[in-house]
Amino acid sequence: AQLRREAARLLDPDRPGDHNEAMMELGATICTPRAPRCGECPVAAWCAALAMGTVAERPGRRPRRRPVPRVDYATLVAIDPAGRILLAKRPDEGLLAGMWEFPSGEVCDSDPDTVARSALRQLAIFGASGRRAEFLASVRHTFTHLRATYHPVVVRLDRGRSPIPEREAAGHRKQPEHAWIRPAETAGYALPVAQQKIARLVEAWMRKSGDQ
Repeated sequence: AQLRREAARLLDPDRPGDHNEAMMELGATICTPRAPRCGECPVAAWCAALAMGTVAERPGRRPRRRPVPRVDYATLVAIDPAGRILLAKRPDEGLLAGMWEFPSGEVCDSDPDTVARSALRQLAIFGASGRRAEFLASVRHTFTHLRATYHPVVVRLDRGRSPIPEREAAGHRKQPEHAWIRPAETAGYALPVAQQKIARLVEAWMRKSGDQ
């Protein structure tokens, strides 16, 4: 509110753009970053930098932005013989806490074999096995602290085998909370933005391949 009042007092209400043009001209000809000519400046009497003796220090250097790390994820799109897909719930703490996703694991690179092996290992956590069907288009999403690329891998469960309940899945670490659902049911689950994009890719792929 105070800035608005000052602006209204200083600017010509009919031609406020003149002020902007004058300031740009001043910066281009008199108040230059490398060699300011303060002795010729028409507004030197009101210059705070000149009064404080800090003209040589301005403009200050912009702090360098830290590079945002890039992370690749192998994303498991498991489809059982009944045409259901697997969703897993994220932990209640940390990034995207409590939301649902296609099981995803960080991988060292986006090499297709690396991604496929990681997806099959994730499937084993849920007491199931299958065969790779196809890679879907990668999905990129930028968080505040990282840039994630998800590489969805469609894996069909071995026909005739149902996922093993957690209590029977011997030799595997504790299974996350998960659900086998119809693709159309994803709307009933809280999926992050990137996972929603993957869900749309999966639904389109299943329609094309005759799984729906």
